[in-house]
Amino acid sequence: MSTFLPKDPRLKHLNIAGMMAINRFPMAVSMIGRMSFYIDVLILRLDTLNGSELLFTDTQEMFTREKRIRVFKGVSKWDRHTWRDELLQETLGYYFNNSSDTNGPDILLTPDEDECFEPNAIVQDILDFSESESYFALFDYNMVLCPSEPGHTKAPKYPRSKHCKMFKYVPGMSYSSPNYRGCALPNHGNKQIKNSTFFEARSKIQHYCYYKKEWMRTHKHHN
Repeated sequence: MSTFLPKDPRLKHLNIAGMMAINRFPMAVSMIGRMSFYIDVLILRLDTLNGSELLFTDTQEMFTREKRIRVFKGVSKWDRHTWRDELLQETLGYYFNNSSDTNGPDILLTPDEDECFEPNAIVQDILDFSESESYFALFDYNMVLCPSEPGHTKAPKYPRSKHCKMFKYVPGMSYSSPNYRGCALPNHGNKQIKNSTFFEARSKIQHYCYYKKEWMRTHKHHN
């Protein structure tokens, strides 16, 4: 069972929201628990069209009573941007409709269900990013492999390009088509915001998509 732990006190002055889409990754519940160190609220999207019903049941049973988690069911067909925008709009809806804080979050964290942030190192990245003039933070990846699985010692880095897994909230942020930029980058109508200099995170996303050797054959590549 995953434990949802208190937020790191070094981040107490920042209002941080987490967003994650849940499909069928076997370690998703563990990734949810690891998010708890950094966020004030976590919004989870359950993919009802392609996801695992057993995983959804486990997720809801574990986290329904956790006040910092909100779970909703996504009904749209999968594409590169719609599910991201559903998550973002649901997160903003929480702040503006169900929270006393109507200014929205200061920062949003957006790991996938098979990803987690690098422990400890991410805290300094969040603090540095919050004080920077950048709106979007890019992260490189580190592939995590099961140490007890014989012969499973190497896997190709995926994805090869850095992705945006942290950004600042500004009214008008969206992932919606036709202007989705790829690499999990939100869009904005203000060119000064959209084209702002990227913050380059020093920590890396810990990617578990190839944790088991057999997963290398079944993992679907998305951006």
